[in-house]
Amino acid sequence: MAIDPHQLNTGDTRTGLNLALLYSVPVLLWAAGVANEGSTPVADIALQCAGILFLVQALSVALIAPWYATQNRLQDGLVGLLIVLLVPLPLLSIIWLTGAVEASVLASGQSLVLGLSALLLVFSRSLNAVIPAAFPRDIMIACVQVGAAAGTWAFRHQWMALAGL
Repeated sequence: MAIDPHQLNTGDTRTGLNLALLYSVPVLLWAAGVANEGSTPVADIALQCAGILFLVQALSVALIAPWYATQNRLQDGLVGLLIVLLVPLPLLSIIWLTGAVEASVLASGQSLVLGLSALLLVFSRSLNAVIPAAFPRDIMIACVQVGAAAGTWAFRHQWMALAGL
């Protein structure tokens, strides 16, 4: 089944792109400023930048994946979520090129975030099917979003250890 770009809801893809740029650009500017200062080794900056990116990606996915799962067309939500995950890949590849982080660490971090998004999509989609009324379903989805974001933040050190950072 191919995705027809003319039938996609541009609101979902635009939301995904805006969110990804919202968390990627400040991390890039911070890394460029610290690197320009010259007092911190580039490898340390790259390692911190990778950890920050994975954490912020996981928090963004925790907030946006349940909302995407409740949309009428799951295909639009998946494309928006994929954009959220793919926008920082050029920055992650620059981090890999510095030699501070191995490609396997970056791949494991991305796969952890992808697994979290798949888990949240399945769980929220099942809530969407079980609770037909809009108001209680929206309350439950908001609880899932807050719980997932709080759990991601509370266990951030375990996330980083699993990713190898």
